[in-house]
Amino acid sequence: MIAGIVLLVGGYLSVSSYYSAENVADRFLTSLHEKDWKSVQGLSVREDGSDITKTEAKAAVRLIEEDEELRMELKSRPTERYVFNELFIPVKHDRRFFIFPQYKIMGKNQFLQVVDQPKGATVLVGEIKGIMREQEDESFSVGPLFPGIYDITSTYEKETVKLFGTVKEVLKDTVREPFVVSIDLGGEYAAFSLVNHSGVKADLVFNGEKYAIDDYGYSEEIGPLALDGKSVAQIEFLYPWGSQISEEIIITDTYMEISPPEPAEELKKSIIDQTALYAEEYLNHYVSGGKTAVTTVTNEWMDEMDYYADHDFEGTIELKELGFDFSEAKPINRNDQYGYSIPLLFSMSAESIDFEFGGSACDLHLLFNEVDQSWKVNECYFYATDAYTYKDVMTPAVTTFTSKSTGSSKIASGDSFTFEQVEGFMENYSRKSVEAINEVDYSLVASLIAEDSELKGIQTEYIDYLDSKNITETFKGAVLESFEQNGNTITATTLESFIIHREDGNEDMTFRTVTELVLENGELKAWKLIETKEL
Repeated sequence: MIAGIVLLVGGYLSVSSYYSAENVADRFLTSLHEKDWKSVQGLSVREDGSDITKTEAKAAVRLIEEDEELRMELKSRPTERYVFNELFIPVKHDRRFFIFPQYKIMGKNQFLQVVDQPKGATVLVGEIKGIMREQEDESFSVGPLFPGIYDITSTYEKETVKLFGTVKEVLKDTVREPFVVSIDLGGEYAAFSLVNHSGVKADLVFNGEKYAIDDYGYSEEIGPLALDGKSVAQIEFLYPWGSQISEEIIITDTYMEISPPEPAEELKKSIIDQTALYAEEYLNHYVSGGKTAVTTVTNEWMDEMDYYADHDFEGTIELKELGFDFSEAKPINRNDQYGYSIPLLFSMSAESIDFEFGGSACDLHLLFNEVDQSWKVNECYFYATDAYTYKDVMTPAVTTFTSKSTGSSKIASGDSFTFEQVEGFMENYSRKSVEAINEVDYSLVASLIAEDSELKGIQTEYIDYLDSKNITETFKGAVLESFEQNGNTITATTLESFIIHREDGNEDMTFRTVTELVLENGELKAWKLIETKEL
């Protein structure tokens, strides 16, 4: 009995001594010096009593191995404190299956704050993952950690971009302030600017995300990325007629200038067709002395066409080809109306000594009319040049244009009118009516109104009324919906769009008008306004 008690007491004392503060401290220090990280892990806890990880145990061994000053301090520790420096302190660490006091080594909590990392990066301390802090600095927090020397890694992977960085950090502070660490991933940030930026709105597309391009043509910085030829971006051009995405741009520098691409093939065809119609209308207008209707131009260019057509031309102009250099096409913006400037070549010849355009090429300025989704010519001044290569060449449907002295342009009584003829007249009539309103001058539209028509009095009174109210208008477009012909009388239904300028502001307005037209001396004239309704 006594022998059993002696054995029990002896065993208790032996185990108790094994887990005593001094014994645990000795074994902890021995394990550190012998680089036995597994024993260190088994003997150690954090301040909250939780076990440390393999990474933390290895970091503690590395700390003693590389920090000679600390290593010497721990070797010369005083017996009454067991451990120096307040980094490693023996503390009671009770277990439910033991009745005697037992100790472990508590390491002073260490904290890391990893800053300046890109959104989407992964920060690791060994197998310990950093937690993203959604604060102003958007940093990563790691901790609490056991004192030691740690390798901290940051990895960023997105699409074609793969970046990696690592730093070594010594964590042995006795206060609770975090160690602030920045890891250089070796990435770059790139920005782009658009050539001819005023003529286009656009977004930058990189790794599936869109970045704004401002009104000055500069993009936000994108990144991080590597200038290794693998990172690519695209520009999405946002035109009123539709968006167009560029080809992939290999990012080779931190700043790159980008030119807009050529118009898409479908748009090229539309522009070529519209330009051919313009060329036909322009030359008809020229040889007729400004007597024919034009539907393909803006108000501003119509004034120029009337000016150049004010002559006594006699002869014939032959239009052989139209050539386009779309590689030099540039987006333009005129008073918030977007379009293109395209080098255009007229291949022409004329049987007239009076024929003189000053050249056969022009910078064709086409503006997109959002009202009727059409293209309008805003400028085409002829000059002589051989600076361009006109790869897209077409032969117009109409190639011969003769002055009225050698071939009449009047419509014979009883002829059937075409849709284009009626639409051209209504577009010209609407435009000239607006010019008469703004200039307070009925004579500007008088030639388009039939003799003895009640419209003369109506339009004169309307012009005076708007002038008294200080109201002006901007003509935006006229689109013929339909027409009916009964002999020499036509009833035309037209959508007309204007900007009404009043002293208290501007207003966009669209009307559906029904107008009766008559044939007078071989030319269409407005006779009666049947109905007008605001839409």
